[in-house]
Amino acid sequence: MGKFAGTGLTLTVDPADNLHATFTGSGTLDNYFAGGTSNLRTVTMNGNLYIQSDGNIKMFWTAVDPLGGTVGGCSSTAGMSCNTTTAPPAAIVGNWNMSQYADGSPASVNLVLLADSRFMLLSTLTGGCQAMESGTYTYDSVTAALTLSVTYDTSTTCGLLQNNTTATVTTPVVINRTFTTAGALSSTTGGVTGSFTKLAQTTTEVGTWLMAPDVGNDFALMINVTGGKFLMAIAPSTVFPNVAGKGLEYGTYTASSTSYTATTIAFDGNGTNGISGGVGVPFALVTTDVNHITINGTAMVRQ
Repeated sequence: MGKFAGTGLTLTVDPADNLHATFTGSGTLDNYFAGGTSNLRTVTMNGNLYIQSDGNIKMFWTAVDPLGGTVGGCSSTAGMSCNTTTAPPAAIVGNWNMSQYADGSPASVNLVLLADSRFMLLSTLTGGCQAMESGTYTYDSVTAALTLSVTYDTSTTCGLLQNNTTATVTTPVVINRTFTTAGALSSTTGGVTGSFTKLAQTTTEVGTWLMAPDVGNDFALMINVTGGKFLMAIAPSTVFPNVAGKGLEYGTYTASSTSYTATTIAFDGNGTNGISGGVGVPFALVTTDVNHITINGTAMVRQ
């Protein structure tokens, strides 16, 4: 068993959202061997830091051990669990938008990659694909391989899966793509192929918002984009998959310093669980600051 403490860390903050950073520095590593002896030594280390949706911090780190080899792990505040020791690189985390498929046809696709390794793919092409998929992902920054395990899919003809027959995926379907941090998503077996642009978070209402904490084991995002368009997506828990009231909704909105109001609802795939008030009724309220809002009474935190 080992204990690690970092000192003198140098942070490089991702300017897209100011919630992610890479770091380098030195630290101390203390291994406790059989018999109770300890060996405290200085190590060089690097890793990724994420401010989570509840305001706590999670750090994934790798340290070069002067006694040989490397060690790694995950450290967190407030007793948060670290269920993985491999974090996605900060450059890949965020909301990516594609407005045109590789063949030149129009698209309106958002691929949201969260720091906790969950993802959503949302398509809002009116008259075309209006669907969402969600699950978990891993990313290899060396090979640019993006591996997505799809657990929820509302379409059988578009998105990542092309032949799924039910929204609830009882056994995760693994989809392998190549997605570079420059934004190219390619496929050799069908599905989404094209170039994405990472959308910056702003100090206004524009950005990506995550339901926090997850309510009823569900996973919900709201995305506001420039031009007054909103996307509201709700995915079921992978542990207790209940698809009732889950799905994608999108339309247009206006925003003030205190509220958000829908002006149109172009597509509604989640019923009363989404923007339930309808056109002209405030559906979201700003709470304490620009990073916190409530949607129909549910807290959302900027990602």
